[in-house]
Amino acid sequence: MTTVSLPGVPDNVVIGVIPAGQLVELGILVDVPILDMPMHDERTGCKAAHRYLAGELQGIPSDFDGCYFYSAGRCSMNGRAANPCLFHEPEASRSWAKVKRWALLEYPDGSTCITLAHSAAEIAADIGARVIGWEVMVQ
Repeated sequence: MTTVSLPGVPDNVVIGVIPAGQLVELGILVDVPILDMPMHDERTGCKAAHRYLAGELQGIPSDFDGCYFYSAGRCSMNGRAANPCLFHEPEASRSWAKVKRWALLEYPDGSTCITLAHSAAEIAADIGARVIGWEVMVQ
């Protein structure tokens, strides 16, 4: 097998390989790496939470007036629908700590996605996005 670096994926997460020819029915004719990566779950936080952590929002109620989940006090972006909205939790809570493991990427058209924070810069560069809150200030 020829090892290929995947954007934003550390080499130590490749834990195996599906040999070439095993996935022919899917049109895949090459070795496919098997990655040991944290699964994306809903403890990644909402766009407002990431923008707050980046300093783009002040964390005042008018920042999230239009959010049904903030108004309801419960949000599935914080684990399960029964979990409190992050903005109803103290910043030192485990829920906020989990959000900090992830980063919000914003494409030039304004659409967003979430990725692991440790690989966010490399992935953002690869797809032409910016990492919210990681801008370098030049004075």
